[in-house]
Amino acid sequence: MVNRLIKHALQALQDENPEIQRQAAEVLRYLGNQAQIVPLTQVLNSTLDRSVKLAAIEALGAIGGEDAETALLSVPRDGDPLIRWTVDAVLDQLFSGEQPAVPPLPPPEEEELVTILH
Repeated sequence: MVNRLIKHALQALQDENPEIQRQAAEVLRYLGNQAQIVPLTQVLNSTLDRSVKLAAIEALGAIGGEDAETALLSVPRDGDPLIRWTVDAVLDQLFSGEQPAVPPLPPPEEEELVTILH
């Protein structure tokens, strides 16, 4: 079931609707793994929508690892101050191994994830 949800979330990241992209990134925040870093990085770098960027940043932080750190370090620092702050907070968390600066929401139930992606 989880693999199917990840597959749907990856497809939803490519949707033209930013709300669907944001929801897909949120699903990957809870279910994602190293294999989803590249798609999340691509949407982070290609979207202009702030909520999608924030969701992708948080998903990368939740997945963690060197590739996620590299992706977050490549986010431009001259733009939106909220994006900068979120990237910095997530990177601080990754580098320190501490709890997130902004606590994550509790993971949704599996049924909620299915509803989000359909």
